[in-house]
Amino acid sequence: MYPGRFTRRNFMSTAVGPLVMGLCRYLNWLLGLSIVALTLDAWLVPLPVLVYVTALTILSRAEAAAQDRRLVVLAGAVLTLAAAAVAALWVAGVLTQIGVLPLAAVALLYWLALVATCYRHHVPGVIQGAVGRLIMGLVPLDVLLVIGRDIFWGLGLLVLMLPGRWLGRRLYVT
Repeated sequence: MYPGRFTRRNFMSTAVGPLVMGLCRYLNWLLGLSIVALTLDAWLVPLPVLVYVTALTILSRAEAAAQDRRLVVLAGAVLTLAAAAVAALWVAGVLTQIGVLPLAAVALLYWLALVATCYRHHVPGVIQGAVGRLIMGLVPLDVLLVIGRDIFWGLGLLVLMLPGRWLGRRLYVT
């Protein structure tokens, strides 16, 4: 390997890595939506997921940076943007159910409580636990976005949280 040569390792260690992870999850949503016409609304609905996964990837990097709490603060700011994106989608009429706003507010409070715990107790075990909770929080976020468009399908997705919780207790999820 030549010094300075572009490799997957140095690419993912840059600031672009968390955004790429978020983009992967965003594209995963679009893959699921590809059974319907991909309207502008369909392209916009998964944007909070992109931002959320970017934030949780930033937080997971804080585990290795034991003395640097800036990544924890950045993750909290990006999680706030994820909740703001849900609200913006409601304001724009993409999400039509009023209930998504209080649910997004509750989610944000939970996310920020996790981040505050990571900031106060900046040790790998605490950060691993928070990252695991945020990973398991992807399904409730998905449910929130689907309910924002269609309550029937959102409740169906809600049922999938049960096996997810069961598996989450039995598997290592970070």
